[in-house]
Amino acid sequence: AGIDAIRAMAIDVINTDVLWVGTSSVLTYFDQYAGTWSGYLFADVYDLCEGPDYVYAATGNGAYRLDGSTPTLLSPGFTTAILARKTEDKVEVWSVTRGVVMRDFAKVNPQPPVVVSCLDEDIAGGVWCGKYRWDGASWSVPEGLETVNVVQVSASTEGRVYFLSDSGVLSRW
Repeated sequence: AGIDAIRAMAIDVINTDVLWVGTSSVLTYFDQYAGTWSGYLFADVYDLCEGPDYVYAATGNGAYRLDGSTPTLLSPGFTTAILARKTEDKVEVWSVTRGVVMRDFAKVNPQPPVVVSCLDEDIAGGVWCGKYRWDGASWSVPEGLETVNVVQVSASTEGRVYFLSDSGVLSRW
């Protein structure tokens, strides 16, 4: 047996001296001020999100909020992607749980035609699941990506959205 590969990392939003690291068997953190590693949660970690208030984790056991010494389970179930974003009056948590896109742990209707395990938010507030963008009422696909199998999306703070296809091609919108 070898060392678990790192799947996700996030800087703590409350204490920026802390780096969260998720692997296939544990969620741990490194405190650079103390110079120590600490185990936090034994779980299969798929994604970490630096939310507006806390770090959030998508794990094989469910979605968690990492708010100190005890992880808070927000929703049970196999969760592979997570996104926390500030809306006008609250923090909204999006996830991909059991292959379904969820907003605040309720199924988003309608679902995108293909659900992939990645979520991000663009500067206009649109939520992306792969190549599909939620505008508050429906999902749409940017022109030119209709036939592309997108496996990862990353929205920049400058307004660009990047898409990685299953063939390794990077596209920009």
